[in-house]
Amino acid sequence: WSGREWPYKNVKPRIIAEEYVRNGDDEVLPVYKFMTFSGKPEIIQTIQNDKTKDEAIDYFDINWNKLELKQNYPNSKISKEKPETLNEMLELIGKLSLKIPFLRIDFYEVNGKVKFSEFTFYSDCGFAKFYPNEWDEKLGKLIVIEKGDDL
Repeated sequence: WSGREWPYKNVKPRIIAEEYVRNGDDEVLPVYKFMTFSGKPEIIQTIQNDKTKDEAIDYFDINWNKLELKQNYPNSKISKEKPETLNEMLELIGKLSLKIPFLRIDFYEVNGKVKFSEFTFYSDCGFAKFYPNEWDEKLGKLIVIEKGDDL
């Protein structure tokens, strides 16, 4: 209710038990979050130290060029190297995104393998601003809703 994400409103609550995964000595796995627009990945949000006091987020294009972009957490002092499985993640996104106007698809890389994390239609409930400000407009223009889209 707090984020007013209406597609989740009538989802029956369930308990899901997932496999616990580790990647070597990493205490917290880096998360790779792909912002897709109409089925096309545009931005990769890479989170280090997720959900800790040291959380840092960097943004890359799909060719792993770092973007001058921030949101609700600082950029990292040491950028994450490109994941070995980036091409596999991008291939999976092509199969999973289904031309939805906006979908964020999240993955982990665990011991050289891709692990799916989640889908969301609302990154940060749609409330986290981008900095510099022009990114809000730049990304907003990528959301194309055609007449007749069943949203």
